[in-house]
Amino acid sequence: MHVPDVLIGHSKAMYSSWMLYHPDNILFDCGEGCALALNQRVCGVDTVVLSHGHLDHIMGLSVFFFARTATRGDKLRPLQIVHPAGDPDIQRLREFIERSFDSNHHPLTFPVTWTGTKPGDTVKINDNRCLRAFATQHDPERTTLGYELLENRKKLLSSLVGLSGQEIATRHQAGETIYESVPRKVLIYTGDTVPQDLDVFEDAELVIHEATFIKQEDMKHVGHSYVGDVLEIMAERKPRQLLLMHFSTRYSPAMSGLVTRQKAEELALQFPVWIQYGGFLWKAFEPAKQEAVKE
Repeated sequence: MHVPDVLIGHSKAMYSSWMLYHPDNILFDCGEGCALALNQRVCGVDTVVLSHGHLDHIMGLSVFFFARTATRGDKLRPLQIVHPAGDPDIQRLREFIERSFDSNHHPLTFPVTWTGTKPGDTVKINDNRCLRAFATQHDPERTTLGYELLENRKKLLSSLVGLSGQEIATRHQAGETIYESVPRKVLIYTGDTVPQDLDVFEDAELVIHEATFIKQEDMKHVGHSYVGDVLEIMAERKPRQLLLMHFSTRYSPAMSGLVTRQKAEELALQFPVWIQYGGFLWKAFEPAKQEAVKE
């Protein structure tokens, strides 16, 4: 997975965060300016996934709806909104959107499904992929969620490994089960959270994690992450790639990238680390290639 080929987004702590994953047309969060940046791509989104109801993660949704009804794209394509169940700010925003389009002047042209979720819930994306919600720690007064994008893969049963292709085919034709289902962690999105050492990060294809602070002494507010803590957790969990976002604007993009790279080098990480700062996405760290040992 080459991250810039599958993602487009924007993220600045306190101002606006959103991330579009192209392969499955999933928009993670919908901060201000999202529709403006996506333009006609708003019509290609099938699922909007909200991590929590803070304004910098949801306030772009009303304009997203308007743009989708006004642009020249597919105005009939169904849209699913996945969100933490019971979030009061998301509920108020939903009511505002529904009132705004409840007229002949601004009719809603596409069907919308609002799906409230709690930790452990799964939501179908297509026949082969689903989202699974997990609890994050950001705001004690509301449910905040991260999401796993899981792909269902088939793996030959270990008891059949070593048999010939013909014998396996014979057993399959006889009605025997020859495969087991193995979920592949395609993408993990945390939204806002303090660092948590979670199994969901283990061997994931891509983890998107917030990293508000690059200096520990700046962590005066609970509910967010220090980049060093995130990298230490990922050094143990070993995802294939890591993308850090939600940096505080008290730091420049150059400083955020420099500190990230230095800490990644200290930890000798074995996977690339990307940064989303505002609308800019770049690779801050690439592990050194190990040369083959010569006999």
